[in-house]
Amino acid sequence: MTPFAVHLFWEDGKFMVNSRDERSYMVGKSFEFNSFEEAKEKFFRTLFLSVKRNKSDIEGGYQADYPSPLWEK
Repeated sequence: MTPFAVHLFWEDGKFMVNSRDERSYMVGKSFEFNSFEEAKEKFFRTLFLSVKRNKSDIEGGYQADYPSPLWEK
């Protein structure tokens, strides 16, 4: 399943990052961090890779997972 959203949040004394599908079900696992900076880095890295992968798919003649101005021409 392909993530539609990436979340960065605070829970039980830890910063958490996870991905969610179109129904807000978690995809994969949550990553836990003690510092906001580490969580922020994971959050933006995950977003960057999602955009990069979808751009690559379109350039290769494939469809993106879902429409977005971030990777569509």
